[in-house]
Amino acid sequence: MDFFVDPICPYTYQTSIWLREVRQTTDIQINWRFFSLEEVRREPGAPHAWELITATGWPLLRVAAFLRRASQDACESWYEAAAHAIHIDGINPNEESIAKDLLRGAELPLQTWDDAMADPSTHLEVQSDHEFAVTEHGAFGVPLLVIGSGRAMFGPVVVPAPVGEEALKLWDIALASANFAGLYEIKRPRTQSDLDYIASTIRLHS
Repeated sequence: MDFFVDPICPYTYQTSIWLREVRQTTDIQINWRFFSLEEVRREPGAPHAWELITATGWPLLRVAAFLRRASQDACESWYEAAAHAIHIDGINPNEESIAKDLLRGAELPLQTWDDAMADPSTHLEVQSDHEFAVTEHGAFGVPLLVIGSGRAMFGPVVVPAPVGEEALKLWDIALASANFAGLYEIKRPRTQSDLDYIASTIRLHS
C-alpha cells in the first residue's frame, strides 16, 4: 500500500496512527510516499514549495526522502516524530536543534538533517512523488492511499484515529472502497460542532 503524506497535515497524521494500528493485526505493508500541500496550493506565478524559504512541510519531506533511501522504517520513524511534534506538541521541527532532538529520540542519525539539506537530489525525490500523485492519481491533497491494485483514495479523514476493532472495521471499509470501480466520493458535511470537536482533539496547522 502506498501512503502519501505531508507532515503538516493533521488529518494525515491521524490516518497514519490508524494505519499503524491496523498493521499490528494484519499483513499490510506501508510504502511511505510524499505529497506537498504547499506546492498544490501554490498560486500561479508564485514560487514553488522548494523555492520557499518559509516552507514548513518541504524540508521535513526532504529529510524523509533521505531516510527512505535507507529504509521505509527510518522514513516512518521520522514522519511520526515530526508530525507528532507539530500536531501533538505544537512545536516546529524545522528548527535545526529541534529536528536533531527528534532524530535523536527516534534513534536516527543526527547528521541526517544536515545531509538532507545539503543534498539537492532530495528536492527531486519529493517533487517526483508529488508529481506522480497528481498526474497518475489525480491527487489534490492528503491523506492519499493506494491499496494494492485499487484506485487511489483520498482519506479516510477520521478524528481521532480509531483503535482495536474499530480500526479494523474502518480498514474493511477502506478496502471495499478502493476496489469499487465506480465509487468516486462519499463525504460527510462538517457542522460547527464537528469543527469544534476536531479543533479540540488535534492541532490544526495545515
